[in-house]
Amino acid sequence: MIKKESIELLIENADIVNIISQYVDLRKAGANYKARCPFHSEKTPSFVVSPTKNIFHCFGCGKGGNVLTFVQEIENLSFVEAVEELASRIGFQLEYEKNSNQFQNLSIFETVNLWFKNNLFNNRLALKYLYSRGITSSSIEKFKIGYALKSFDFMTFLQKKNIDFKDAEKLGLLVRDEKNRYYARFSERITFPIFSSSGKIIAFGGRTITNHPAKYLNSPTTDFFNKSKTVYGYNFAKNYILEQGRAYIVEGYLDVIMLHQAGINNAVAPLGTALTLEQLKIIAKKGVKIHFAFDGDSAGLKATIRALENAMPLGVETRVSLFSEGIDPADLVQNKQLEKLKTILNNNQDGVKFFIDYHLKQFDLNNPYQKNEVFQFLKTQLNKLPEVIRQTYFEYLAKTLNLQLQNYQKKPKNTSSANNNNNNIGECNGIGEMSILYSALQNSNFLNILKQELEENDFLKNRELLKLVLNNQTDEVELKLALCDYLYLIEDEKDFLKQILSIKKKRIKYQLENFQGGSEYDIIDLQYKLIKLNNRIHQEC
Repeated sequence: MIKKESIELLIENADIVNIISQYVDLRKAGANYKARCPFHSEKTPSFVVSPTKNIFHCFGCGKGGNVLTFVQEIENLSFVEAVEELASRIGFQLEYEKNSNQFQNLSIFETVNLWFKNNLFNNRLALKYLYSRGITSSSIEKFKIGYALKSFDFMTFLQKKNIDFKDAEKLGLLVRDEKNRYYARFSERITFPIFSSSGKIIAFGGRTITNHPAKYLNSPTTDFFNKSKTVYGYNFAKNYILEQGRAYIVEGYLDVIMLHQAGINNAVAPLGTALTLEQLKIIAKKGVKIHFAFDGDSAGLKATIRALENAMPLGVETRVSLFSEGIDPADLVQNKQLEKLKTILNNNQDGVKFFIDYHLKQFDLNNPYQKNEVFQFLKTQLNKLPEVIRQTYFEYLAKTLNLQLQNYQKKPKNTSSANNNNNNIGECNGIGEMSILYSALQNSNFLNILKQELEENDFLKNRELLKLVLNNQTDEVELKLALCDYLYLIEDEKDFLKQILSIKKKRIKYQLENFQGGSEYDIIDLQYKLIKLNNRIHQEC
């Protein structure tokens, strides 16, 4: 287990603005920053970051927390993975409880992989295979490639290292047969460690060299590993992806290893399954283009289309390069055809247009019914895109199908009622009220005046915020104020009091204009309060 004190120190040392700005465009708003929320689609910013309080909060979807919470949510990581990822980002050295299960389990992975690595250099057949694929000794070392001996040898090794078989089973290293006897999951296979985004070994992949029917094998889901939420090579590639603004997604381990060997260090791969939305979210940082570089055969084409569909809700730019003639990126690097590789990667296509064209080819567009069927399908898919991006591709689709682009796009909801809602975040209703709160929170004397003069129902549009301020609960108010573009700071005390009294006057006038029920004396009482307020404004302000 990671020490609690170490986690707290990590959060204190991490610059929340710097970390979050890697994913969204933050804009200064007073002492805070605001942006469109990365966790849900929105037109008007409702996502606020407070560097002084080291927190973020979205008033649209409700997500909020500290920098660690953000990394965990945006990267789809477990708590431990998020801690290690954040520590890796800022170069922070975590401290572990030496006797914790977590520490011991992670140590088991490292111990086992060291054994795998030693085995490899004593196994001519395994080394011959790797060298025949063009993998160099430096790549073997970088990716910590190894070799698993027969099951009996692995069991003997675990016993010598005093590693409990039950622990090894929990980590996916051992399996039980029908007679409840243990045997090694990885036997006579070249092993590829699978790393967390922070670089810790959390699982293994294995390739047979003995013609086993299962060519590749991955660790099962464990407390440390979920293959649908893990990207192979990401720990090596993440910094290059951010620097270059592009991620190459290829099909397998060897493609990743060989591309890195060729100097293309921003390559990653899924783990034997179709690329998932969770994996795409890990890669799709702000300003990063997702470049799919799969085989051009039927399976590779289908994988590309599935990946493009999953990427649409993210609003990230996608590109496509397909490798034909039965070759893949690893083959080109192995055969020293780097220029051909670069040509294929450079001659890429727009991902969404590729997606549209692929589906159009599956239908007879001369048949009006099939034409309508594919159009309805593509319309549904394109509506997953953010609005501005969606417009461009609707125009492309309409032009391709010779349609008039009218009433085909997803219509925005009627916002008239939302704009009249007192709690509408984006519109920042009641600028005068909000400016009073803003000024009060900048000046302790003003805050005292506000508390003495105002009651909860004195605001017409922002009563909940006033209530929070009156009850000394100002964190949420400060974040919400950061969303308003047109606030003004009141600096003069008399002017501030005048604004306060004017707000009270406005509330009384509103009550008089909308008076229903009650007695004649109630009206007289309101009129008397109004006269007193007018006199006070003239005398004191």
